[in-house]
Amino acid sequence: MSPQTPRQTKQCRSELRSRIIRLRKGSELRSRIIRLRKGSELRSRVVRLRKGSGFSRSFISSAAYRPVIAVDDKINPANLETPRPAMNDYTRRIVPPVSASNYLRTGNLPWEETSDKGFRLKRLYEDEARGEKTWLMKVDPGAHAPSHAHEEFEQFYVLDGSIEDDHGTMRAGDFVCRPPGEMHWAASGTGALVLLVYTRHDPL
Repeated sequence: MSPQTPRQTKQCRSELRSRIIRLRKGSELRSRIIRLRKGSELRSRVVRLRKGSGFSRSFISSAAYRPVIAVDDKINPANLETPRPAMNDYTRRIVPPVSASNYLRTGNLPWEETSDKGFRLKRLYEDEARGEKTWLMKVDPGAHAPSHAHEEFEQFYVLDGSIEDDHGTMRAGDFVCRPPGEMHWAASGTGALVLLVYTRHDPL
């Protein structure tokens, strides 16, 4: 076998570099195709979850829950198939013990009349032993509750409308808290929707 001339050697090196470049490009292309396929599989699984029935459909599509899924090579698509823990029927107020996430669709609860005409409530959560209560209260236009006090520490957030007490008018977005035993009255000229939270702290 005769030795290669410098020209032949140069040509061989050039061909070798060309092959290496093509191999690299092919590898990059395959890697991109794999990532695209994985992304497509993840997206299709999310779509199937959103189209599913029961909890998957109603909870994933709700404004309160938007799953954020990053598509990369480290995600295991099987994780999307992991079953969620059993949920309650969403129709009863939550009571202790609360050992896992509990969910409640407030639209399934009836409005309960109170001793003050025009004030109705939905009991979302109650723990009588600890003096903890979370209520949703609806106040009709023109309703008035005479001066009273609560044994618990009271917090309320105005979700809609407006409500007045001894100190002024609270509108949607306003928050109020008051200590146990503080006297106050409540009224609304326009109607209101209020989230109430009560807690009782044991004496030190």
